[in-house]
Amino acid sequence: MFLGVTPYRWVLLLVSALFIFFSFFTKQDGGALAFILASVLLLYHCLHHKRWLPFVVFTGSFFIIAFCVIAPFTSFNFGYWFNYGQAPHTARFSTGEIIADFFAGSTWIKFYLFMIALLVIAHYKSWKQFLQEERQGVFLLLTLGILAEAAILQVTSYTPPDNNIFFHSFAVAFILTSLSAFLNLDFLKTKPLVTTAFFLLLWWSSSFWKYIQRLTDRFMPAAEAPAASSENMVNRSTYMLNREAPEIPMSEWVFSGLNSFKKIYMPRPTAEGLQRLLRHPIVGSKQPLHILNMTELTPLIVEMKYAPERGPSVPLWHHLGVAMFNREAAVYEKAISQNKYDLVLFEYIPALNNFYPFRVRDSLMVHYQKTDSFPAPRRGDTRGMIEIYQKKLN
Repeated sequence: MFLGVTPYRWVLLLVSALFIFFSFFTKQDGGALAFILASVLLLYHCLHHKRWLPFVVFTGSFFIIAFCVIAPFTSFNFGYWFNYGQAPHTARFSTGEIIADFFAGSTWIKFYLFMIALLVIAHYKSWKQFLQEERQGVFLLLTLGILAEAAILQVTSYTPPDNNIFFHSFAVAFILTSLSAFLNLDFLKTKPLVTTAFFLLLWWSSSFWKYIQRLTDRFMPAAEAPAASSENMVNRSTYMLNREAPEIPMSEWVFSGLNSFKKIYMPRPTAEGLQRLLRHPIVGSKQPLHILNMTELTPLIVEMKYAPERGPSVPLWHHLGVAMFNREAAVYEKAISQNKYDLVLFEYIPALNNFYPFRVRDSLMVHYQKTDSFPAPRRGDTRGMIEIYQKKLN
């Protein structure tokens, strides 16, 4: 199935090793699971055909590529930046947590396993049939592997909470394919295809409705009490008291008018804050700017024309404990104490533990002065503020 005798398919095998390595290189947990899953599928293929060379070629290519890519980076402190569970990184893999999360939750994963088990029992009469029907066997192993990967990733990559929902696609595809044989359904025909697609979209309407709702809310707003009423109206939007500042509904989000954020909605106060920032006297000066941007508004580099931080010790982004560590935070604190930056943009998210390092913000509050702040383009429990700091005036 994977490999015949044509050189083209051997090339595909080499390319798959390349892309799986880069998956591991950029995200260790997902990449390692991809390598394991690919190896299992290839072993099944080799067992079916009694030919082991494809597995040897794949694994050998993977490790040769790994050596060729990693070796040039060893002079740039590769062992410090790459996470294999060493300090200052933390090991994300925990067998106990994976087992606990699976049995305490993972309702959909366990439901799919139950459905797949019933279909497998109905389809396979023996292990010999499993080895003979390679196409169905690969599909089954792939689906089970994806479910196992989802169960692990919900622990190792726990944010965002729905980081692993890709498993639904594979499980539903396997179940519908298997059911089509038992129910004599042909999904290439219009009626079964359209009906199934409609109900799948209805099932997952929560994923896309939030984007449609911000448009429907503009011409179908929620019911409110009449202006002349003196009653304290309580409804599903007001029956609970929220002591925090109210969230700006997405129906009130606007475009900023900036080319770098073209066609990107954001809260009106955020857009207004960006306009104030661009009118800042320092930003408007013709002098080369030294700006530290510790926010998710990275496209501002297009508008403000500043040079980004460079060097082998500069992190790619500013997530403490993931992309930078206390060593890098100390470097920024020292630069701040020496007034290196003309402006510093810092995103303060109180609910997220050091997503942007709090210690750098503490240093800013000592050595710089905050001149402005406006809401970050975030919703829900992780709302934050974009804070603008400049050098203290003597």
